[in-house]
Amino acid sequence: RHSGKVIEVVGNSLVQRTAHGGNSQRFQIWQVNDYDTSTASYRFIIKSKLNGKALTAPPAVNGEIYLADYQPNNMYQIWSWFYSDAARRWFYIMSKPTNLYVVSVYGESLYDDAKIIQIWKSGEHQLWSFMEVVYDKSLPNVVPPK
Repeated sequence: RHSGKVIEVVGNSLVQRTAHGGNSQRFQIWQVNDYDTSTASYRFIIKSKLNGKALTAPPAVNGEIYLADYQPNNMYQIWSWFYSDAARRWFYIMSKPTNLYVVSVYGESLYDDAKIIQIWKSGEHQLWSFMEVVYDKSLPNVVPPK
């Protein structure tokens, strides 16, 4: 919300960048049978559409969120979210074992290539939303919908 940018996969890292709709900016949400009573919602796994790897939280504050092969018993790959507004448009994302928010890099960056990290702090730079995918057919990693 703060920067108007989206999360993009670069290797096994996550950065914020201007939206282009390619698979490197698309993710699949998989619900797991794990109910989070604090947010009154089921937890989930987030997988990259580009490479199928799962978002993985580091065990420490200020750690960089990264992608790794999905492991069913890896608690650092399980997430929950809770809404920040009554319209249910913006939400915070928390990793299950750490209960830390996902946020753009240091200084609440507004620029491309800022790393995505987790940190215990609250603000607009930690709010996320789902958006409609806009396809740019000039990009090599874009697969149009069927």
